[in-house]
Amino acid sequence: MKDCQLDWIITVPAVWSDLAKKKTRTAAMRAGMGDTTSLQMTSEPEAAAVYALKALDPHHIKVGESVVICDAGGGTVDLITYKMKSVDYPYEVEETAIGGGSQCGSTFLNRKFEEVLMRKLNGKPISKNAKAMAMSHFEKETKRNFGTEDEDEDEEDIEFQIPIPGVEDDPSVGICAGFLEMTYTEMKDVFRPVIEEVLALLNDQIKAASKQGPISAVILVGGFGESTYLYRQIKQAVSPIPILQPPNGWTAIVRGAVMKGKSQLSATPTWNVRSRYCRGNYGLVLWMPWKQGMPTDKKVWDKYEGLYKHSECMQWCIKRGDKVQENTPKSFPLYRAVPLDDPLVFSSSIYYSPLDGSSAPVYLNQDCREHCVLNYNLSSIPRSKFKRKQGNHGEDYYEVEYSIGVTYFSAEMRFELVCQGEKYGSVTAKWLE
Repeated sequence: MKDCQLDWIITVPAVWSDLAKKKTRTAAMRAGMGDTTSLQMTSEPEAAAVYALKALDPHHIKVGESVVICDAGGGTVDLITYKMKSVDYPYEVEETAIGGGSQCGSTFLNRKFEEVLMRKLNGKPISKNAKAMAMSHFEKETKRNFGTEDEDEDEEDIEFQIPIPGVEDDPSVGICAGFLEMTYTEMKDVFRPVIEEVLALLNDQIKAASKQGPISAVILVGGFGESTYLYRQIKQAVSPIPILQPPNGWTAIVRGAVMKGKSQLSATPTWNVRSRYCRGNYGLVLWMPWKQGMPTDKKVWDKYEGLYKHSECMQWCIKRGDKVQENTPKSFPLYRAVPLDDPLVFSSSIYYSPLDGSSAPVYLNQDCREHCVLNYNLSSIPRSKFKRKQGNHGEDYYEVEYSIGVTYFSAEMRFELVCQGEKYGSVTAKWLE
C-alpha cells in the first residue's frame, strides 16, 4: 500500500461556509488524507446525485427534464436540482436553480424530543443514565419507526413508551412504572417543526427549478431520508411529483463520492456537471472615479491619477444566480499604482453578499461581509508588462493591471494569478467565514 498512490475525496454539506469547508480540508490533510492535489472535495447533494441516478437507472427521465435531490441527513438538509442533458453514460447534467438547504436534519428531532421530555418531567429528578436511555430509545426506535404504521390505523390507538427508569410516577403527564407514555399527536408535535422546515425548503426549490422545465422526480436520500414519516409528508406535499428512494440511500453520499472520484481520475469520465449556479455575490472593494451624486463620506484624492475617487465602490465579479463552469474561471480584475521600489507582495479582500444578484449593494455596507483575504506576489510577472507612469504628484510609479482567476467547483473555490492572459502561480486564501 505504501507504494500505491491514494486519492481521497471528502464530502461537505452544501450549506456550510467556505471557512468550514477549508477547516475540513486542512484537518483531513493533517490527518494524512492526501495533499492539495490528491484530496478532492465535493458537496454532499452532488455526491448523492451521482449514486442515486445510477442506482435508480434514470432512463425514464427524459433529456431536458429535471430531478430534485433532497439529501436529508443528521445535521443538514441540502437540496439541488439537475436538468438531464444526457441520460446515458456519461451522465451530463446542469443545475437549474440555486441550491437550498438549512440545519434541519434529524438531530434536531432529538433536541425537540429532549425539550418535550424535560417539560413533562417538570423538575422531577432523572439520572444521567435514565435520560441517556430515553434519548437512545428515541434515536434507535421511536424516531426510525415513526410513520411506519398502517395509514388506515387510528392515530388515537397508537402510543409510544419511552423508558425513564427511576423517575417518580405522574399519571397526569403519562409517567408510570418507569416509562413515559406519549400519544401519536404528541410525537407528531416533536416532528412538526423540523418537517415543516424541510417541506418549505423543498417547495422553494421545486418552485425555482420549475421555471426551467418540468420536475420529473424528487430523489430522497440520506439517513433522515430513510424516515417513512418524512417520505409520507413529502409525498403528500409535492404530489403528483413522484418521490424516489434509491437502495442504500443512507449511504448515497459516500457511494457517490467514490464514484465521482473514480470518474474524475478516468480518461472517460462518467459524470459531468456542465454548469452550477453561484449561491452568493462575490466581489471587491475598488476606488472608482467620483461622480456627482455619489456619497461624499468616502470621497478621496488619488495622488497618482490626480482626481477624486470613491474609495468603497463594490464590483461584484460573480453574482448570485450566475452560471459558473469548472473549465471557465471567472475573472476578478485588479489595478494597482505601485511606487517603483515598493515590494510586489499584496493582499486583496473578497467580499460576500447573500442578496439576489440584482440587489447586490453598489457601495460597501452592512450587507457586504469580508469573506476571505487573498495573498499573492506579483514579482513573478515581468516588469515589461507594467506601465511606467508619472503621477500627478511628480513621482514615477508602475501601473499594474492583473486579475485573480476564480474557479467555482462543487464544494470550494480556487484562485490563480493572471496577467495579460498568462497564469503566474497560485493565490493563497485566508477564509474569514
